[in-house]
Amino acid sequence: MSKRRRNTRTQHTAVAIGRSLGRVAAQVDALNAQRAAVAAEIEAVIREAKRMLADIGVDVKKGGKRIRRAAKQAGSGKRRLSPEGRARIIAAARKRWAEHRARKGQ
Repeated sequence: MSKRRRNTRTQHTAVAIGRSLGRVAAQVDALNAQRAAVAAEIEAVIREAKRMLADIGVDVKKGGKRIRRAAKQAGSGKRRLSPEGRARIIAAARKRWAEHRARKGQ
């Protein structure tokens, strides 16, 4: 009898797991459908934004590149240090090293 009892327990456990997996699969399907709906809404908003930009005369494909290029050009200049600024930095570094050596020597 113990074999038969074990089989029924196993069967009950298998049925319970099957039900749980069925519920999880249903939830996954619902979430996938929801995700697809959100993606469709986002695409619709993007299409509408592109249409609005086209109505005011902005070329969407070229506009992004122009913006990036302009931002690059604005910040691409090399910064140069004046001789006075360089001298102040050198003097401060020498002072720090002198303090370090003085502390180390004590």
